[in-house]
Amino acid sequence: MAQIMATEAAQIPVLDFCKGGVGLEQEGSERWKEMSRKVRKACENHGCFLLMYGELIPMSLRDEMLMATKALFDLPEDIKQKHRSSKPYCSYSGNCSVIPLSQSFGINDTTNLNAAQAFTNLMWPQGNPRFWYFFYFFYFLFFWAWSNGRLYAARHRVTMRGDKERYSAGLFLLPKEEMVIEVPQEFIDKDHPLLYRPFKYADYLTYFVSNVSDDALEIYAGV
Repeated sequence: MAQIMATEAAQIPVLDFCKGGVGLEQEGSERWKEMSRKVRKACENHGCFLLMYGELIPMSLRDEMLMATKALFDLPEDIKQKHRSSKPYCSYSGNCSVIPLSQSFGINDTTNLNAAQAFTNLMWPQGNPRFWYFFYFFYFLFFWAWSNGRLYAARHRVTMRGDKERYSAGLFLLPKEEMVIEVPQEFIDKDHPLLYRPFKYADYLTYFVSNVSDDALEIYAGV
């Protein structure tokens, strides 16, 4: 799969969910089914696709996101370092010797009203209603294991060029810590034998943090 990805790196699928009136309200239509097949193929072969969403997400909302993100990272370093968690990748990270130009926040439960308020108040004790409103408004390895290797887990990478700051925001769906990742029987047949044994999400995450490698999943849960 890695070799296939290398040769097709410049051919990431582009899917337009607005072109031709394709929308969630047309679920089950022939056009909807065709788009579903394209999404499935993109996920199986590339692990990603470029989504064209037209007016579904207005430019004004994207501008608000960038303004809110910049305001967060412009805070003093000692304030940002208050965001800490015992969970991996759920704290503030900055001034790292490996990636010295990168800063990041890992924030859980962004759709939870209390969690959104708590994080906002931690960063801005005096309050910041605008950031809180946006924050409230607004996991591929496990899909790879769960789908028995059918859905490709593309590596998350960012390339920096030039001398301008770059901001990005990622939304991730994570299993509950006690959830067991197990391949459904529908994904197992004579052409697709079982690749991964069942495992608990929290246990694998703990293992991965201490054993970061491209084949960590195969070593930990491979059959």
